[in-house]
Amino acid sequence: MKLLARLVSLCARPGAWRWIMVIALALALPALWSPLVIDDLIHQIRMDPERSLGGFDDPKDGLFVFANGDPTQRAVAMEQGVMGWWTAKDLRFVFLRPISSATHRLDYRLWAENSALVHAHSLAWFLLLLAVVYRLYRRF
Repeated sequence: MKLLARLVSLCARPGAWRWIMVIALALALPALWSPLVIDDLIHQIRMDPERSLGGFDDPKDGLFVFANGDPTQRAVAMEQGVMGWWTAKDLRFVFLRPISSATHRLDYRLWAENSALVHAHSLAWFLLLLAVVYRLYRRF
């Protein structure tokens, strides 16, 4: 309990938010050296008009719509190996993420082949979120 009380008192200091942001950034920084993986690659394929990934809805409807519950979509995705044979017939795997979809589209347009810049863009949004949360907590 002493450790928690000490941590709370450290975080309450006037300049602590700067250190919190530096530590958070340092912990997330290794992302800059990681390649694009799984859903990043799926998003790139879905946004490229010359390629297609069967069974997925139009990316304008949302990049985070992975399964819409339509058995026809499921059948096409299974045929192309995107979903396994065990996938539920009425699977819905849908996330409403308009801001993430917009930033992913921007990433793909500007830095399609440079994962470091894509991840740096995400880290910038992460730091902005930390600043907003800090302001919100200070207010209350």
